[in-house]
Amino acid sequence: MINAWKLFRVSLLSIPLVATALLSAAPVTTFQIKGSIGQHVKLDVLDLDGSNTKVLFTDVNEADFDQGYIFVEKAIQLRGIQSNDPVVLKVKNNGWSLPSNYDVSAGHKTTTGADSELLLQADTGSLSMTAGNMATIAPIDSCFVAINDTPTEVLHLGTVGGNGAKSGVKGGEIDLDARILLDVVYDIPGDYEVMLEFTVAPQI
Repeated sequence: MINAWKLFRVSLLSIPLVATALLSAAPVTTFQIKGSIGQHVKLDVLDLDGSNTKVLFTDVNEADFDQGYIFVEKAIQLRGIQSNDPVVLKVKNNGWSLPSNYDVSAGHKTTTGADSELLLQADTGSLSMTAGNMATIAPIDSCFVAINDTPTEVLHLGTVGGNGAKSGVKGGEIDLDARILLDVVYDIPGDYEVMLEFTVAPQI
């Protein structure tokens, strides 16, 4: 009888504990926090002196005309690249600003950008990022490509996995080398400027 009473007493004492646990787990009310996150893409386009313009034609000489172009290493530096969505970074030529007496009917540079006078190549050795993924796109990763008024693909920012999972990139950097073609017949003395536009499109 003593042993049975002890077992019964333990059982009675355990009942309030179970009941208390069940009551404390029951929610009194609920509260929902919701919202949406939009696409975020950011990059800084710099040159060697840290600004967003670069004087390329200060010292064009006979050797440049003989080889037919000016070469500028690291002409464009892309810094602080980040994107929370897998996108393709593209660049296009928005047109040249030319000397007032430039022969636009015969010269190769155009005010619309529909020409092949500026070429870019990605310096793959300068590619880096702090997190995520970023990759150059052929053929600009291995040769100079003419940049005209049709956007040219430069970089994949972020990735889309085989299962459809998406990720972005943070702290991306890369340099672009440039060639500006020269023609001794039509490239007369004066000031030249080309305007580039960087855009993004979804990765397919």
